[in-house]
Amino acid sequence: MASSQMLVSMTVADLDSLLQRAVAAALSGKAVPSASAPSIKKAKKEKDPDAPKKEPNDWIKFTSSVRAALKAAKITTGVEVTQFCGMLKAKNADYSSWTSELILAEHTSWKRPEVSKQALAGKNKSPSVSPSSPAPAEEKKEKKPKAKKAEVPAPVAAPAPPPPAAEEEDDEDPETKFVPWTFKKASYLKNGRGDVISEEFDWIGRFDEKAGKIDRAFPQPADLETE
Repeated sequence: MASSQMLVSMTVADLDSLLQRAVAAALSGKAVPSASAPSIKKAKKEKDPDAPKKEPNDWIKFTSSVRAALKAAKITTGVEVTQFCGMLKAKNADYSSWTSELILAEHTSWKRPEVSKQALAGKNKSPSVSPSSPAPAEEKKEKKPKAKKAEVPAPVAAPAPPPPAAEEEDDEDPETKFVPWTFKKASYLKNGRGDVISEEFDWIGRFDEKAGKIDRAFPQPADLETE
């Protein structure tokens, strides 16, 4: 009887020891962090401060030089300057050949095309529908006899103005090509990626399509900086 009790007592002690070892092993296993694959982060490309700035494209340089020549001659400039530059480009696409004297000489004989700013800003408005035929009442009025008037020679038709699209280069990147743009009744120039500049080519900001406003705190891109 005593030996039987002693056997049971040893068995319980052994089980208790085994449980303590299992708990210790489990606790030590939780403390050990599982090995995980190291995360690979793409190194951020740092901008070289000594790298040369990207030059603005030739069209922006040309329009800026034309605007400067006109301002030096005390000629008021506006959005029509881009149309004038388009006419110069149509005559001679070599921008470097246009000196200030030649620019002023061409401007004296140039006539501004009668195109509204709204039409240049994006042509958002639908064209007005003209009546296809005159009203019958108007036809009757025209048939009434009228007193003969002295014949006035018909005015000579003015030469058709160059199309506004002449100012655009076919191979120019649409992301950086500026076109006239109106926002909240103010006239600007905007390119495909949303850069907004004034009609005097001063930096304004980046247009946020989602917010529907111009982010004036947006920094000027390097390719638009002029020396």
